[in-house]
Amino acid sequence: RDPCWRRGVGGSDMGDDAKAGARRLGPEDVPIGTNVLTATVHSAAGLPAADLNGYSDPYICLRVGDQVGRTTKHAKTLNPTWAPPEVFSFVVQAGEEAALVLEIYDADSFSADDLLGASRLCVEEREEKDGAPEMMALPVLDPSTGQRREGCTVTIAVGVQSREDFFAELQILAWQYERMNPTWGKNFLFTDPNGGLCAYSNFDASAFAMDIDDVLSEQERAYEGHTVLDWSVVNSLSSSDADAFQYGPELSGNRFFGWSPSPGPLSFVRRRLWRKVVRRSPESPAGRDGSDMVDDDGESGRTSGDSGHDD
Repeated sequence: RDPCWRRGVGGSDMGDDAKAGARRLGPEDVPIGTNVLTATVHSAAGLPAADLNGYSDPYICLRVGDQVGRTTKHAKTLNPTWAPPEVFSFVVQAGEEAALVLEIYDADSFSADDLLGASRLCVEEREEKDGAPEMMALPVLDPSTGQRREGCTVTIAVGVQSREDFFAELQILAWQYERMNPTWGKNFLFTDPNGGLCAYSNFDASAFAMDIDDVLSEQERAYEGHTVLDWSVVNSLSSSDADAFQYGPELSGNRFFGWSPSPGPLSFVRRRLWRKVVRRSPESPAGRDGSDMVDDDGESGRTSGDSGHDD
């Protein structure tokens, strides 16, 4: 057994440290000469039920050394899917092995979160083929016995990139909104917080516009002309309906329960997530070292650890 995962870093023990590994890495966070280990969480399957309703409310903690990240929580499921996949990036020393620890918890409101299981992966430094990370289904161990849980896995993609390659590519996320009045359509929108009509917002809902490209930041616009994957809808049947929509009573969702994967009597607004992947030109100085990819708040434009799910 590996004692590091038995200590537990989830639930109330994590505190604000859980957010540190999930925030966006900026060039100032990655020393020259080091590499970046990126773990992309896609799904989990066959989780044990921890609640009386026969389900769990799972989330995953990821750790490399003292760097910690945490996915968003899914409610009442044993087979959660994160869409878009949640990306976590950790600084590792070049030429050295790094241990990635994943711990799966059931979120509880009135008691400590339950550890459902854990996995550990030793990631060797290697030259990625075409820059593509390796997709794998990791077995999950029972925390009480250390034995593998039959049929229980976590599907992730893991890769190691140089600092240069890590800051060369950007994933852009944007929300599309529609309003019920009396049918769903973008012609019946609530006004955004600034009083204007909107059909789209950026991922953190700080910029609104009627056209999806108008919500891009200055850093994101710097990648124009180098599209790897054009705008496409991101869907997950565990958090949205068959058309990729989530439902809520207003533009900010439900203040108590977040967004729902199905409409209810108070569902007046719905949203769905769009994604675009772009790559900075290798001839650009910033494409070589990422030096201008820092926002005013010190975060880079690369998505890391954020998701379209609300706890």
